[in-house]
Formats: sequence, C-alpha cells, structure tokens
Amino acid sequence: MVESPGEAASGTFKAVKGLSLFYRIWIPAQFHSALVLIHGMGEHSGRYQATAARLTQEGFSVFALDLPGHGQSEGRKGHIESFDDYLECVAVFLDHLAQSFSTSPHGPKPILLGHSLGGLIATYYAIRFSGTIRALILSSPLWGINVPVPIWKQMLAQSLSAVWPSLTMERPRSTGAVLSHDPRVESEYHNDPLVHFNASARLYTEMRDRIERLSLSLGKLMLPVLVLQAGEDQVASAQATQKLFSLIGSNQKKLILYEGYYHEILNEAGKEKVFQDIVQWCRGLT
Repeated sequence: MVESPGEAASGTFKAVKGLSLFYRIWIPAQFHSALVLIHGMGEHSGRYQATAARLTQEGFSVFALDLPGHGQSEGRKGHIESFDDYLECVAVFLDHLAQSFSTSPHGPKPILLGHSLGGLIATYYAIRFSGTIRALILSSPLWGINVPVPIWKQMLAQSLSAVWPSLTMERPRSTGAVLSHDPRVESEYHNDPLVHFNASARLYTEMRDRIERLSLSLGKLMLPVLVLQAGEDQVASAQATQKLFSLIGSNQKKLILYEGYYHEILNEAGKEKVFQDIVQWCRGLT
C-alpha cells in the first residue's frame, strides 16, 4: 500500500507466460483521474519518478509497469516472442489495477500514456482494447525509427528471427546528448543499472512489422488521442509521426510538436510546457 500521499509504492502481478511483472504506483491524497504509463525500450518505470511526482500534483494517480525483460520484471532482457505479448501484459495490468485500486469500472477509465516503444505498444493496445481505457497520450512514439540500422543487421535479424529468435544484439549507444538537453538525464540513463541495450532478433522484427503496419491500422484508432512529438528527435522519427497522425480515425485528436526538444520530452529542460499541455488536454476530455 502507499505509505503517504504521492509516495511511490510497488508490487508485482502475474502476466502472460507466467511472468512476474513489477510495477510502481503514485497516488495523491485526492485524485480525479488514473493514468497508466508504458515506458520505452531498455528502460523502466523508475525513470518516471519525476513525471509521476509532477502529475500527482495535478490530481492524477500514476501507475507504471516494467515491461517483460525490462527493469525489475521477469523475462529475457530485450526479448519478446510476439508483439501481442506486450499488449496482453498491459491488459492484465489494467485488470489488476481495476481489481486492486478501483481504476475502473467503478470510476472513470484510465488514460494510457506511452513513450517511444511504449507509444507504439500503447497505440496498438488502444486499437485492440479500446473499451478498457478512456483516452490515449503518446510521447515521441516509435512510429518510425530515426536511428540508422546497418542493412546487414536488418537482414541478419530477419533471418535469425525465424531460427534463433532469442539471440540478442546490442543496440547502438549514443555518444552525445540525444534524450534531453539536461545533462543529468543522459548521465543517469547511461549509469542506471536497470537500463539495458539488448534487442533480440524477434523483438526487432516484431517492432519493425508493427511500424510498417501503422498506415493500415491507425484508421481503427477511435479514442481521443494526444500526440506529443519532440521536434529534434534522434531516436523516433518526428517526420513519420507527423505524416501518420492524419491517418488516425478519431475525430478528437491533437498533435503538438515541440521544436528543439530531444526524444524524452518528459525529461527535457522545457518539460513544464509538456506537463501543462497534458493536464489541459486531459481536463478537456468529455
């Protein structure tokens, strides 16, 4: 249980394939909306402590899980058998929250917020399980990859995905600032023992497949959607996000481009503007 208002607590739940997944929660003394957060590739829920602290000030309860093979959750690091496993883990997590914290059906359905790979996961979750959430917020979603991957690596991953899907390769590590203009963010990220840089052949091919299918899938996204995109994103493609945004089927959608921001807009030097936009949009939901 939460020891004091706004303080992080943690727990575990059983998800697909019997994996035990770790999660954190932040609940203010008085809350009006529940927000479920899905992190990006190689990171974990603990990196969103500051985000959760800021949002609880606005009356949001924040719930964040560590995806399989990430953070303190079970699973092979950087590996997934099927992209659908991610969606089912989120579905089980929301069901666990509904039973444990009455996020729904007794109260308003939660809002889903996904960052980077978590944004890609959240997009497909919102399409497949639209009845379980109220709205969708995407932070620099991985709708396109802005990190160059050598052709030989792409071909190797494609071949190995069929015969040795769990074989992992190390993802490229940046030598300069790509996540935030705040140097502390970059330093803490690269020195975080729970951050990893592994990606299996199957994870890569499943991710690429879902990215390539977005143009045929976004028309089925009918929930209210807020897309927040970093203007100088060197990880996810801002160009892809802007191009694909028009394909979203919802008639309640909004895209905000943050010029000059790096990939992690929730950890940027100008993050307060992002939080204000999130809060204003959520309060306008009907």
